[in-house]
Amino acid sequence: MGVPLNHSAYRLIDRFEAKGWLRHWGNGARPMSRMEVARALRQVLDRAAKGEGLTRAESGQVGRLRAEFAPELRMMGVGVPPDSGSLPRRLWRGGHLGAWEGAEGSVSLDALLRQQFLLSDDGARTSLTHVGGMVEGTAGRLIGFRVRHWEARQQGNRTIRSRADIVGGRVEFLEVKGRLADFREATAQVVVGTPWFDVAMGKDFESWGPSFTGSLFLSDNASSFPFVKLRARYGRVKFVHLMGFLRSGLIDTARTLWDNGHLRTFERRKYLSAHRVEVGIAPRITVGAQEILIYGDRGVEFAYAIPVTFLFATQTFLGDKDNTALGLDVDANVGRGLKLYGALFLDDLSKFEGPSAFSNKFAAQVGFLWVDPGGWRDTEVRGEFVRVEPWVYTHLFNINRYQHHGMLIGHPLGPNSDGVYGEVVHRVTGALSFSLSASRERHGANPVGPDGAVVNVGGDPDLGQRPGDDVRTKRFLAGVRERRTRLGWTATFEPVLDLFLEAGYRGIIFEREGVRQRQHEWTVTMSYNFY
Repeated sequence: MGVPLNHSAYRLIDRFEAKGWLRHWGNGARPMSRMEVARALRQVLDRAAKGEGLTRAESGQVGRLRAEFAPELRMMGVGVPPDSGSLPRRLWRGGHLGAWEGAEGSVSLDALLRQQFLLSDDGARTSLTHVGGMVEGTAGRLIGFRVRHWEARQQGNRTIRSRADIVGGRVEFLEVKGRLADFREATAQVVVGTPWFDVAMGKDFESWGPSFTGSLFLSDNASSFPFVKLRARYGRVKFVHLMGFLRSGLIDTARTLWDNGHLRTFERRKYLSAHRVEVGIAPRITVGAQEILIYGDRGVEFAYAIPVTFLFATQTFLGDKDNTALGLDVDANVGRGLKLYGALFLDDLSKFEGPSAFSNKFAAQVGFLWVDPGGWRDTEVRGEFVRVEPWVYTHLFNINRYQHHGMLIGHPLGPNSDGVYGEVVHRVTGALSFSLSASRERHGANPVGPDGAVVNVGGDPDLGQRPGDDVRTKRFLAGVRERRTRLGWTATFEPVLDLFLEAGYRGIIFEREGVRQRQHEWTVTMSYNFY
């Protein structure tokens, strides 16, 4: 089963990768499976047993994850006692609300809760509540399953008009009632595993690439989508093939009809096919290569579903009418707790044109993670820079936009943008941490001409090249210049496994056409099992 993308296990794995405790460990294609996370924990436990000490905070984090991934660790021969005792005692140790385990398999039941309060200096007051549940389990040793569902309500003293007014914005369905809005989301997975590969089908999130603020290739910026996925690992090589079913948000006029006096509409069909290969070329260096293809207005193309096909060549065979992109990334641990990474996204490339040509659409990303800098134990420093050229993620045909449900599936900055991000996190104990973060983003938005028409400079992922657009050259940050600066801090306390209490502040400065706006936001959040 896949471990949710916001799970604290990923931060811990990144930390031990930077320390050099996890070698040949490619985790660029996320979510990782529970067995993959358990294998990483086993490597950490083995190193600790050989005398390489854990800090106080690391020991607390590892102990928490050891309890959560106990079934997988026991399958690998690691001695972890089974969860037992009264319900309050089990919950205190991070156990399930209800659980059953036998020779035929296992089933567990958990609650999902999240309550957040937001206060802004402009007078806005917002409450956001999530309530749900999760059922997961196994059937024998080969089949695993998980179902998660939550209902949410946002309410406050401001009118809600669209999902842009929802905190986080990643909403599938929205029912607006003035100053109140309801929405929901369900994810599910069924996985069949073998010693050589596993096959998963369900509805969930994907993130491909080594980034922290959002991957260029596939990110969780959009809502979850249905998929079928093949995953295999052989030594230092990991392979993933993904076939996804996306929401286009475009009405299929050919299928619009009147039924019983009511207008019935259907969306135009849209899909993605992608695969990724990660290779550990050295003990501390992993290289990833990937390609993706987005297409629609027809059924699933069998040629794109073949796991080992070269998608770029296949779409040429099928008429060169779809949207292809390539990606490369490298993740290197250079020693002394420092990990460097970089990624390149090639949305379109012409070897016969200069770098300013419209046809050369690319994005780049570089970053680092420095663990315990200068001997400052239990501390992590991150930095990342992203640049997305004009027209990236756009396409000639609307059906082939790099989007799902109207949201980018790539980096959230969008085209004609760049951004820099920095963060310092210090853990006092395994349960208590403080962080300080800062970021600055720039964007060139499409301006409106004197005649009221939009001048397309490649700054909107919804607007690809149109007949008459000047695309002979592209100029980075052309159009209306926007700048957004953020500075914030967060304090997080986990008194019980998977129960998080969080308080934070964020200051925002937004500048556009000489006008500067300032905003201060404070948040208080309680969440349980909510990843």
